[in-house]
Amino acid sequence: MNKKKISHIKSLDPHTNVRVYNDRTIQLYLGLGLTTEQIAGFLQCVLKNKEAFCREVLPIYREKLEEIDKQIFMLQRIKSNLEERIRSILDEQHIEDQEE
Repeated sequence: MNKKKISHIKSLDPHTNVRVYNDRTIQLYLGLGLTTEQIAGFLQCVLKNKEAFCREVLPIYREKLEEIDKQIFMLQRIKSNLEERIRSILDEQHIEDQEE
């Protein structure tokens, strides 16, 4: 992620001039595959409260999980197709080897 996007998430509290972000928290959410826009939508809440009390988080997690499930399904189909093609090639090679 570029520094411009991270700096968009990071901000200063105008009243206390204290940073209200935590790099490890941001890295945790990036590690879950969330976008900076998704993180920005709930970051302030999770920095002030337990994650369980931030209503914005659960729908984003569910959406991300659904997206991952779809990707896994597609990857399983591709894997199956590749395995089938490999078997077909090996079978043909085996038949040709026997004919020689």
